Amino acid sequence: MRISFLVLLLVFVSAACSAPCSDLREKDEKIMRDFQELQAQNLPTSNLKYLAKLKVLYEKEQALLDEVRSCEITDPADYNYWYGKRLKYPSELEKTYIKLKP
Repeated sequence: MRISFLVLLLVFVSAACSAPCSDLREKDEKIMRDFQELQAQNLPTSNLKYLAKLKVLYEKEQALLDEVRSCEITDPADYNYWYGKRLKYPSELEKTYIKLKP
């Protein structure tokens, strides 16, 4: 009885994690699109609106990366995307934010 409960709990936990993990890349792509749109506006980097929007995007990106770190990614392509690229190197958004943050 106790073993079957643990098996059910394990199945439930792994299923609960795989659902939100599947859309992490979509969230990442949305953040990167929003960053590209912000850059396309050609606002001066000293503009307070630009810096505020950049900060919001940076915080969204960091929250997403924290979510990725807490998720068990089983798909090899997704694993390579996150652990071979996105978590390993800073994004252009992060580099820009760190360079410009007050």
